Amino acid sequence: MIFTCLADKDFAGMAGIVRRLTTGPIIVPGLFCPGRTRDAADVAHGLGERAEAVPDVAAALARVRDFPGTVVVCGSMYLLAEVMDRCLSL
Repeated sequence: MIFTCLADKDFAGMAGIVRRLTTGPIIVPGLFCPGRTRDAADVAHGLGERAEAVPDVAAALARVRDFPGTVVVCGSMYLLAEVMDRCLSL
């Protein structure tokens, strides 16, 4: 899974749901959204030992490239937009 959320969202309320959505790794990219960015390392820490912070969406996509099965992308609409943009330009 690739997940992150912005600082003005209820991360505490989402964290348990996110952990239950997958038994695999959770990759947490940094997002650039001035004034609303939540630190990827803080998100990963809040999600537990299966979560790994990476610098950005490009690094997240590279990290999941060889994962077997389906990769779910969820959380911020900014994250989804950036993933879609990168995937459509391949």
